[in-house]
Amino acid sequence: MGTLIADDSWHVILVHAAEAKDLYHAVAFVETNRTTSYQPSFRPWRFTPSSQDLKLLTSGIFGSSTKVTLDYHIDNPADLPTRTRFGIDVEKLAREKIADRWKKENMTEDDLGIVSDLDEVFTRDFLLAAQSCDIPELRPGNNCRAPKLVARTLVFESSPSCITENRRWFHPDMISGQCVDKIGNAEIHKPGQREWNGVGARLPGYGLNPDDYSKMPNTTMYPLWKADDFRMLVGGQGINGPYYSDSHGKLKDYAVTAFHLHNYFSTVHEIRFKYLTYSHPHFNALHTSLAALSPDLQLAVNCARASWSLHVGNYWLLKGGFDALRGPAPIAYKSLPEYVRARHEEIKQILLKDEKKKGK
Repeated sequence: MGTLIADDSWHVILVHAAEAKDLYHAVAFVETNRTTSYQPSFRPWRFTPSSQDLKLLTSGIFGSSTKVTLDYHIDNPADLPTRTRFGIDVEKLAREKIADRWKKENMTEDDLGIVSDLDEVFTRDFLLAAQSCDIPELRPGNNCRAPKLVARTLVFESSPSCITENRRWFHPDMISGQCVDKIGNAEIHKPGQREWNGVGARLPGYGLNPDDYSKMPNTTMYPLWKADDFRMLVGGQGINGPYYSDSHGKLKDYAVTAFHLHNYFSTVHEIRFKYLTYSHPHFNALHTSLAALSPDLQLAVNCARASWSLHVGNYWLLKGGFDALRGPAPIAYKSLPEYVRARHEEIKQILLKDEKKKGK
């Protein structure tokens, strides 16, 4: 598994670690010194070699058989004027280090690669299934045109009890090692052209979408996938769990195969800093109400108020919170109901205090 890491909450890190404990062979973290919006220009390092954060991250929380590493990406300001013309942001460059690390950890074509944000994790059931079941996309000889396994992901918004009932996310993403850049056979899977110095998005005609290889005529074995391709490109199979039923036995929906623990902050400053500096910055993030920052945070505020029936756009909350959830749930939540209650009370107080302060 490979992911970028920055100010991610320990609420997220530990739930992810519990879900995948001892199932990852290696976890490749990458930290960078810039935010994605470059506002402010630099961010302080969190996981320095002597830091308590790094010691805990590598202490065995992902399991005794999982090797955890952290690499640093130092962004070069001199490249920025050229890069920005092509949309080559710091995330694209930092993710290049994921496959570098996988190669150092002896990843093979028979292994599986997962690229995610840290707040996204496949269910433990799906991770076990991927290790042992015959899944067409993971068979040898994949032509790598559309090799992804794409999760069907349940969204928890800020709290285990704030569940967006009718919304599904579609990360993380899994690919067989035979189709991973620097791991698969580059002699068979010739690279296409990309935006900037061999990185960034594929150019039109070189696999920008799985139906467009017009600049690579007669190709039968397609280019290998970079870590950023995992995240940004279409091309693969959505993975649903089996149907589940509600308390009355009525068929409800396909079960999810992953969880998204979104906006799991511990302080108001953390969430405001995120919305000020992430890929789509909100430049008034330090001053406006949290509910006004995004529809997601409006759902979280509604949840704190137990206003289950209020819609935000086309989305609404699962009435009754975690106790009403049917189907899969994170192992940490199922095992620790007292934690579920404590986290919800924590975020409830944070949100309502901030709304009151802003006069909402």
